[in-house]
Amino acid sequence: MPGRRATLRVRASQLSDWRVPVLIGLLALVLWSGIDAITEMFPVKPYEVANDWRVFYAAAQLVQRGGNLYNPIAVHLAQQAVWRFPPSSTPLNYFLDLPVVAWLLTPFTLLGFWASFVVWTSIGVLVAAAWLRAWLRESGWLRCWPWVVAGLALRPVLEGFAGGQFDALMLGGLLGSLLLMRRNRPWLAGLCMVVVLLKPDLLWPLPLLLFAVWTPQPARAWRFAAAAAGVVIGGAAAGFALGPGLADYVTHVFGLAASSFGNVPADMSGIPRLLAPLPGGRPLGDAVSAVGALLVLVLAVACWRNRGLRRLPDRDRAVVVLTGLAVWLACTNYVHSVDDVLLLPLLAVLIGVRGEALDVRWMGAAAVVCLVFMAALDVSWWFVDALLLLVVVLWIWRRRLVSQGAAGSVSLVATVLLQVAEPLSPVMAATIAAAGVLWVVTRMRGAVATPTDAEPLPRFRAAHRRVAAPESKHRPGWAGSGGGVESDHRSASPVRLEA
Repeated sequence: MPGRRATLRVRASQLSDWRVPVLIGLLALVLWSGIDAITEMFPVKPYEVANDWRVFYAAAQLVQRGGNLYNPIAVHLAQQAVWRFPPSSTPLNYFLDLPVVAWLLTPFTLLGFWASFVVWTSIGVLVAAAWLRAWLRESGWLRCWPWVVAGLALRPVLEGFAGGQFDALMLGGLLGSLLLMRRNRPWLAGLCMVVVLLKPDLLWPLPLLLFAVWTPQPARAWRFAAAAAGVVIGGAAAGFALGPGLADYVTHVFGLAASSFGNVPADMSGIPRLLAPLPGGRPLGDAVSAVGALLVLVLAVACWRNRGLRRLPDRDRAVVVLTGLAVWLACTNYVHSVDDVLLLPLLAVLIGVRGEALDVRWMGAAAVVCLVFMAALDVSWWFVDALLLLVVVLWIWRRRLVSQGAAGSVSLVATVLLQVAEPLSPVMAATIAAAGVLWVVTRMRGAVATPTDAEPLPRFRAAHRRVAAPESKHRPGWAGSGGGVESDHRSASPVRLEA
């Protein structure tokens, strides 16, 4: 057995030499896919480029004239006035956002439609790139621009830019709040919660988890809560006061929600989409959404009560927030693939600084599984669900908590390969969310500790192995938000849990 373990360590060391070429290959694949996605956007066609921005721009014009944002006829006429679609391709696009969103966009109506779209998209690209670079730099990445470009060149991200969506600003608000809380700027972090007004159905876990995970520092947590509550409640109230009112919004949104209960649109990116083709799958998808909301609430309570989470350093608290948000994005039945840009910060944590936590063996296995999923998609959704169930059953049968290298490797490969198969985006989101949950569970159980003070875990035994600290300040393993940034004793020695 010792000889076999030594052989495996030698093989792993030899395979690690392939990590950089594999990463370069993945980067090239992302850039190729991004270029292909951009070329598909031209020539500009209705319901492709700037379609979402058409809805927002028309709503901003309509609210200035005192119109009702939730009157389908008024909204449709306003959208046709902005950019007239031919009758054969005229979509029925409702305005589902809070009134304050339309009011915030009114300055853009000073420009023409296409000029405002260019300005809006440029702002989104700059905000997303700047905050993603700041996140990577603070996490220990030095030459991070290639990774920033790769993240923004993913097909779902480019589709969000092309549509005129809010996701780039939401990413900036997410990262801004996390970095400001780390730097003890809770008031400014609370102001970043203005992005919750853009999509409250997606971002509601953000202020809740930010407050919960920083409760061990009550002064910082309550200052953030005061600022966040003022921005979110005040902004929403101001929008309703300016019009239209709360009753119109509630009637419109909840009416549409009730009519779509049990129905998952075809372009969604959550787990419910995977279940929709199955008998009874659509109500089951609603149950998955309920479970996801419950998991977020459980995580918030754990932040208050669990000793391991309360003792986390500030850099690791941000990962708990990202994990909770990823769980909700994976479970909700109304999330588009363009919203998956919010998963990029957690993915950067999982792969480690410059990919130092990646394991080429797991990357190869993940690539094979992803290609099988893509091939199964051409056969039947039933085949895809059967394969997914098989993977889950095998993992449960092994009863194993994998390392950060394994989780990050699988998540990265799934992100790069499955982005080109948009129907499989729920698999990618679920993979990243599951990897984040493993990170949190490891912290909650105190598994990332020195070999002498780790406690036995139920149904698991800890197999400890001391790792000599390298001269570099970066270490692989279940590290904090930097993935491999030097940390305290809890992240110095990786622990592998196995049956």
